[in-house]
Amino acid sequence: MFWYGRKNLQIEQFTSTSAGLPRVRLARIPQAWPPLEVTPIRLAVSMAKAKLTADPRYTVLAIEAAATYVRLQFSIASKGNNLRVVDDFRSLYRDFSFHAYVGELGQAVSFLFAQERLGFPVVVDFEGFLRRFNYGSGGTRTPD
Repeated sequence: MFWYGRKNLQIEQFTSTSAGLPRVRLARIPQAWPPLEVTPIRLAVSMAKAKLTADPRYTVLAIEAAATYVRLQFSIASKGNNLRVVDDFRSLYRDFSFHAYVGELGQAVSFLFAQERLGFPVVVDFEGFLRRFNYGSGGTRTPD
């Protein structure tokens, strides 16, 4: 269980050129980032923001973050300092739920990385941002 404290997440970076080549091992860039420190509350709020549309009501965000915090207790391992899922994580969820949860966790880590390492104070859903300020639609493709 991950009720309190901090976990570290090692950031690895790869060259974009190696990612586009078929059947080639990704070329790792030497470590440029220190480990990302994650607390259960920050992770839960980031996961809630990743799931909800832009500009949700505060109560909806708070309830979603609280529910996510509770769910994290059954999926994040308590031993050690590194952020990792529990050993039987894959057997806890059905296939579609497992993949959705892994995606939410990945989005949450991306949000935290953008804020902590890249210095963005806020990360928002691009389409929601456009709707909120009446800019119309961004088209069929949006930055992710």
